Amino acid sequence: MRRIASPNQIPSAEKNTLEALANRAAHFYRLGHLETARQFASDVIARAPNHSDALLTLTHALRDMGHFDEALAKLEGFLKLQPDHRGVRAAYALTL
Repeated sequence: MRRIASPNQIPSAEKNTLEALANRAAHFYRLGHLETARQFASDVIARAPNHSDALLTLTHALRDMGHFDEALAKLEGFLKLQPDHRGVRAAYALTL
C-alpha cells in the first residue's frame, strides 16, 4: 500500500472511499463503538495522513479509551503540519 502525502494527490475513487471510511469511523464513534471507530480512522490516516476528520475521530476514540498520550502525540504531529487548525487545537485542549 502506498502512502499519500496530501489530499490533492488522492485519485477521486480512492478519495470517495476514504471519505466513506472516515464517515463510517465517525458513525461508530457516535454509537460508542470506540475500537471499531479507531480501526476505521486509522485505515484512513494510513492512506491520507493529513485527513483531519479521521484524525479527530481517531483521537477522540483514543481519548475516550483512556489512551491520552497516544491521542496527544497524534494531535501534536498534525499541529506541526497545520498549526492553525481549530478543530485539532480544540481536540488537543480537550485531551490535556
